[in-house]
Amino acid sequence: MKGKAKIIAQIIIISAAIIIAISGLSKLTSKSPKKQNTNNTSVNNVVVNNTDQNSNAADTNTVPSNNTANTADNTANSTEPDPQTPPEEKGGALKKTVFVGDSICSGFRVYKLVEPNNCLAYGNVGARSLFEYKFTVDEKEYDLLDALKIVNPSYVVFSMGMNDINITPEEQYCKNYDDILAKVHEVLPDAKLFVASITPTRGTQSFPNDKIDSFNAALKKHLERTGYTYVDVSSSLKDSTNSLVSTYHSGDGIHLSPAAYNVYLSVLADTYKNMGIEW
Repeated sequence: MKGKAKIIAQIIIISAAIIIAISGLSKLTSKSPKKQNTNNTSVNNVVVNNTDQNSNAADTNTVPSNNTANTADNTANSTEPDPQTPPEEKGGALKKTVFVGDSICSGFRVYKLVEPNNCLAYGNVGARSLFEYKFTVDEKEYDLLDALKIVNPSYVVFSMGMNDINITPEEQYCKNYDDILAKVHEVLPDAKLFVASITPTRGTQSFPNDKIDSFNAALKKHLERTGYTYVDVSSSLKDSTNSLVSTYHSGDGIHLSPAAYNVYLSVLADTYKNMGIEW
């Protein structure tokens, strides 16, 4: 009897082990691994997956990788323009231009529209805080003025403001630009300085377009008095509802898509040409 009891106990133990093994295998096979998106040609993956080792655009990666909402927008507004290429260069002015600004400005570098040294941009930068940051030139970090002296551009385009509108009053925003322009002019006396408008959004609650428009209007009027050139990029990026064109944002309604940067460069090229500068 003892022998039979021992055999029965062993059978029970083996059976239990088999049941546990089968159950575990069933759980594994029921969960197929998610397919990783390795297509780096999409807008969001260009931003999110780009390591940009020479970049210090800290908040560029805030652009979401889920483009579902943007795709729906594009379907509803499929008639909106969607430029695929930047304006043709003949005179080489773009190569002599440095863009200075925030994470939106950093798109010129991220999307490889200019060389890394030609885009001194850092996430969270505003006109109020520009001189608090360091910028990368040839893989070394410098204060803005030192970085500009090293690159020594013929033209400088300032592109920022989104990080100012909820913190700085319009009047102070304009005064902060006065300080920037004066200091940069001192180290680059022969360079032409341009100030671009704050770009529109898809009407986000945190960055409403009516507020952006008000800041842009104040800055434009201020620059007309001081003699510096204002570049109205905003108007060319808007749709009929005064919002950023649906195909011009990269997923979050704020940061720009490659198509938007092509429009931006087209506006800048026209500005240069009107001043006798061969693009």
